[in-house]
Amino acid sequence: MLSKMTKELVIFDFDFTLADSSKGIVKSIQYASRFLNLKIPPKEDIINTIGLDLASTFNTLHSSETDDKIPEFVKHFLTMSSRVMRKSTVVYNNVGVLFSSLKNSQIKVAILSTKLRETISQVLEDNDLLHFVDCIIGGEDVLKHKPNTEGMNKIIQHMNVPAENILYVGDNIVDAKVATYSKVDFLPILTGNTTLNAFNDLGYYEALYDIIQVLDYIDLLEKPC
Repeated sequence: MLSKMTKELVIFDFDFTLADSSKGIVKSIQYASRFLNLKIPPKEDIINTIGLDLASTFNTLHSSETDDKIPEFVKHFLTMSSRVMRKSTVVYNNVGVLFSSLKNSQIKVAILSTKLRETISQVLEDNDLLHFVDCIIGGEDVLKHKPNTEGMNKIIQHMNVPAENILYVGDNIVDAKVATYSKVDFLPILTGNTTLNAFNDLGYYEALYDIIQVLDYIDLLEKPC
């Protein structure tokens, strides 16, 4: 069991970490594939790509196709996503309790995701959670997506918190890698499709099963009167 960590900032991935947006993602990818006359990927294959950027998703699901179709794929994905993603995304139980507990202990909260910042903000606002979050870096905010460190570096610079005082929580191998590359502590969460064994290969042997368990790993201070 890891000892409790003293942190100033907790950064979260979004999809399958804070919320389930798989319904909207599946619909948007199938729509984009159909529009380009490509084979429609099955739901299970699409869900296994959640957490990747759209170019990587395209290459995974349509490996026989050339990259020149990616811009059109992204365009049509975003068309459908703008219609369905906000209303079909379900925030996990206990996220509000977790965010409130962190803020009451003066621990900052940020989100690093390949999902569009605008969509994340809308979903959080709909669930009365946006006011808890100090910084969001989404897919439109970077040129290079996770596991590249560009997004993580932007959060670190914006929040002015050293890497050793940050914890990152995510459900995907790309999350573990960006934390490692950024020298940020990482906690896997098993609410996605990545198994603990897969994280073991990167040197992570403990994982969360519910987002509220983040509180078990962080020293919380009493809110001053």
